[in-house]
Amino acid sequence: MTRQKHAVVMAACGLLAATFTFADDFSTARFKGSGKVDLARISNVAAKPSGEAGIGTITFDLAWDWSWRAAWEVEAAQTGGKEKLKLENWDAAWVFVKYRLPGGTWRHAMLAAEAAKHTVPAGAALEVGKSNDGKKGVGVFIHRAAAGQGPNDWKGVTLRWLLPVGPDAEEGGTSEFEMHAMKDKPADVAAFDPAKAEVKVLALEMVYVPPCAFWLGDGTTNTVAGQFTAGPGHAPFRVESEQAIKLGGDTAEYLNSHDAVGMDPSNMDDFNRDQPATLPAAFPKGYAAFYCMKVEVTMAMYVEYLNMQPYARQAVSVPAKLSLPAGTVAMEDPHRAHLSPRLGVFIQAPGTPDSMVPLQVSRETFVVSGSVTKPGTAAVFKTTMPFVPCHYIPYQGVPGFAAWSGLRPMTELEFEKACRGPVKPVADEFPWGTTGIAGIAGKNPAGGKYALTNFNLETESVSWVGEKGPDATRGNAFLADNNGAPGWPTRVGIFATPQSDRVTAGATYWGILDMAGSVPEKAVPVGEAACRGFSGNHGEGGAAPWGGIGVGERGGGSPVGRHNASWGSLDLLRISSRANARKNMNSFGDIHDGTRCVRTAPVEK
Repeated sequence: MTRQKHAVVMAACGLLAATFTFADDFSTARFKGSGKVDLARISNVAAKPSGEAGIGTITFDLAWDWSWRAAWEVEAAQTGGKEKLKLENWDAAWVFVKYRLPGGTWRHAMLAAEAAKHTVPAGAALEVGKSNDGKKGVGVFIHRAAAGQGPNDWKGVTLRWLLPVGPDAEEGGTSEFEMHAMKDKPADVAAFDPAKAEVKVLALEMVYVPPCAFWLGDGTTNTVAGQFTAGPGHAPFRVESEQAIKLGGDTAEYLNSHDAVGMDPSNMDDFNRDQPATLPAAFPKGYAAFYCMKVEVTMAMYVEYLNMQPYARQAVSVPAKLSLPAGTVAMEDPHRAHLSPRLGVFIQAPGTPDSMVPLQVSRETFVVSGSVTKPGTAAVFKTTMPFVPCHYIPYQGVPGFAAWSGLRPMTELEFEKACRGPVKPVADEFPWGTTGIAGIAGKNPAGGKYALTNFNLETESVSWVGEKGPDATRGNAFLADNNGAPGWPTRVGIFATPQSDRVTAGATYWGILDMAGSVPEKAVPVGEAACRGFSGNHGEGGAAPWGGIGVGERGGGSPVGRHNASWGSLDLLRISSRANARKNMNSFGDIHDGTRCVRTAPVEK
């Protein structure tokens, strides 16, 4: 499918160009997987000058083992819309680049903003995720160019690198202390040579969620936990554009939440039928297309992030003190140590904080003296469980990872679309679209149980032993020690196999995995004024640009020990449950806290 046709997709609420063939044979491929860890892999990285001033090239190979691109139609009766909906969906690798020169700090490599200036092999397509001003590429999405399924193995992907100039060219970025101590001025520094840089190409697997209308809330009259409604009743609310939405109120044109009934009492929505508010047009509603990470941020991904941060940013991204000795668990609750058997992030080498030091610099006929900040030594981290979702992420670590990777936090409206898709909701449904879950919740279930094999290996897997296992209505997910479940997160995407369907994979409508039962999803809530100011701008590889917005919890997660009555609650796993939508927004490392990120889909013009 060409980029021109793709632009039609973006502009037409999921309606594709008439030349595309719908109802192909690949639509169910989004619910399958390789049966083992299957994260995008980068190899054979090479960076060099291009021969054009200010431009370098970065070449690499990209592969992962299960991929799809598919198109299908949905009848109006299924969506509640006025006509048949034509959809297309695929998985992609979000690829971004970091670099440094010897002795320098890690920086984000900016790329050419035009897709045509990059090169991908036959069978692949590329889209550029641009900076917020649209002038540079922060990263690229690479995915199948045509319908199909199976492995991807693309050799010789080449990106055009906009080389740093001026002060940014010095050692990949020079600290204040180094700048003052230099004998030569920054302008005297030689041009940046990409061949001398250490370059890391990183990839996160994403799923494309196309533009279309969808529903918020599921109409439940059972367990009420702040579910979205159309006005003060129980009916779900249909999102049909990215325009501003009125909140609270007492008519169906307002997005209400049962007046926050059932939400965490200390963290309830700030709007209700007597106290309306407005969700601005800039706040991402989920109607527009976006990419969502297929699985949650793993411990390996988070360690990669940590090891590229300065000391000060590391200090707010882990619960542990960075000065603690090698071997200290870095990601855990310091007040309740070692409750999880899956604490896999450790301090490999302790760090030292920034300090103020005196400095004198001779400048011809005078001497400048004073004090400057000498950067501390960043800690070094390692992981022993690279394929497991990272939890205990502090609240500043969530936007920190998103900004570093060029992505952004998801909103809770996007969470519901990512789970439910465009179809009419089912009361009390889970992300896999039914109201059933394997086994019976509780520590002493009747029937069967999960059995875990190949612990902590790439092939870590679960199987069901006994009765009442996953079937056409009972989906796979772990909750409060249900049926012999491990009681803590397992490897990402563990239920997706070559034979799985949506229910047995525990997958969302679009093929996103682990949206319930792994770690809770972190999402920007609508029930707080500061959060409603979120405009959906993206990170650009450095510090988080989102000020004081918070991220609450949606989706529920796998428990450990003390959380059997809360974190693993069956009701929290339901798509519409908003019991904790504003909870733990400022937590400094709670066992609940993992994350996954999104990015608004590019629109070629």
